[in-house]
Amino acid sequence: MESSTASNREPIRVLIAVAVRLYREGLATTLSSQPHLRIQATAATPLETRRAARDLQPDVVIVDVSFEGVLDLLRSLSADAEKSRLLAFAVEEDVTTILTYIGAGAHGFVTANASIEELVESIDRAVVGEARFSPGLAAQLLRQAAHLQGTRPTYAVDRVLTFREQQVLSLLKQGRSNKEIARAMSIAEATVKNHVHHVLEKLQVTSRGQAAASNGPS
Repeated sequence: MESSTASNREPIRVLIAVAVRLYREGLATTLSSQPHLRIQATAATPLETRRAARDLQPDVVIVDVSFEGVLDLLRSLSADAEKSRLLAFAVEEDVTTILTYIGAGAHGFVTANASIEELVESIDRAVVGEARFSPGLAAQLLRQAAHLQGTRPTYAVDRVLTFREQQVLSLLKQGRSNKEIARAMSIAEATVKNHVHHVLEKLQVTSRGQAAASNGPS
């Protein structure tokens, strides 16, 4: 499974920042089998990630998008580890979502359904300044670019609500609790909490009530 781009160069130094220990250790073990990759460290929290990135200056940082405040984390990593390429990990396969992370500083992304081969390819592409897009995502991006051509955005891309976040906001406006939202959307309550945090962050409000009364990013 070694990448064809791996020959005649120094190993790519990788920092794995993933919240769930099982995933984090599994990725470290699997990626260590790639001769052209070297796992410098792993991190379980945004604070550990910032410290490791600042101290080690890896070539690539794999950043779990389930981290609370992940957009702020990406921005801080862009400042503290300027030469590191940031790879948003386990993102929704949605152009608006992906553009949100890219707007915050990500150089590439890996969708939640990606294979190990696709993850390795994304790492290799990130190092040379490229991002890997599936044909479906590329088509979505082209359609969105065509739609936006000749228009001027009224707010920053990193404040655009994703499809999931729009669903959560709609349910917040109905006065639903996190447990009720989780049941309605068939997702974990912890995932709902993460979505709510992102909604509040993007709407620049501090409470669920303010979010429910909001008309969206301004």
